[in-house]
Amino acid sequence: MVYKGEARSHNKRNTNTRLRKKNIVETKAMASTRPYNYLPGLIIYHILQLLPTKLAAQACFVSKQWAEAWSSISVFDFKEGNHDGKFRLQMRYQGDAKVLDAWLRSAVERSVKELDISLRNVPTVKPYCFPQTLFDAKLLTTLSLEGVRIEDNADQSISLPSLKSMSFKMVDFEGMALANLISGCPWIEHLSLNLCDLGSWTWKLKISNSSLKSFEIFDCYSRHIEVEAKNLESFKFDSDFELLESMALFDCTNLKCINIFSSTFNTLYYMHCAKTVSRQQLTLQIYILLILVDI
Repeated sequence: MVYKGEARSHNKRNTNTRLRKKNIVETKAMASTRPYNYLPGLIIYHILQLLPTKLAAQACFVSKQWAEAWSSISVFDFKEGNHDGKFRLQMRYQGDAKVLDAWLRSAVERSVKELDISLRNVPTVKPYCFPQTLFDAKLLTTLSLEGVRIEDNADQSISLPSLKSMSFKMVDFEGMALANLISGCPWIEHLSLNLCDLGSWTWKLKISNSSLKSFEIFDCYSRHIEVEAKNLESFKFDSDFELLESMALFDCTNLKCINIFSSTFNTLYYMHCAKTVSRQQLTLQIYILLILVDI
């Protein structure tokens, strides 16, 4: 037999036990989240340095404090030996654009000189849009992009005064994006296009730049190609695009080497170029009629 007083005491003990267990669970839950937000900045900084770069960049979204700690890290370790002003990233892109934006913004803010981005795209995900705001990196000398798209934004000015080399592979240029990009690089010396969608230049690819020394184009679709570059020394072309009709080289007075591999086009216009370049110095491998016009 249990008296009422004993029953009340027993129920009270059970209630207290349940409350203690609840408090323990809540305390554990708080302990699992709260410390990340209230750790000293120096501790967060050291934690980020120990994490793999991808995880460290994702951690910057935990709170403003973590984002500030991430922005103060001076070494990017995407690939070994990356401590000489180079930012290299190779990864499978699955739509995490915000993370990539943060990485690239941080790289440019640290005045990197070489930017090398190679993305392998998932078929169901639209290719990463390279931020227009990054086309204002004053100290950037080398830009290499693969698997991205570049929008045509006439309102966004492009200024890359130190850029010497640009290489693009499987890049989708929308509208006049490529033309605008080249016009913002007054001292570009090397340009390479490989398997790129040329946007509005699908009908006619026209390159005009007095500082350009080397131009390579591989498997890009354009019906007409025109190059005007007085300092051009080397021109390489390799494509079997069936609708290609002609190529023209204008005022290339320093031209030393031409390599053309194609089975589709039939006319190369060679106008006001270096008279010192003999036919023997031109490597031409073309499988149908070639008309070489030297004016």
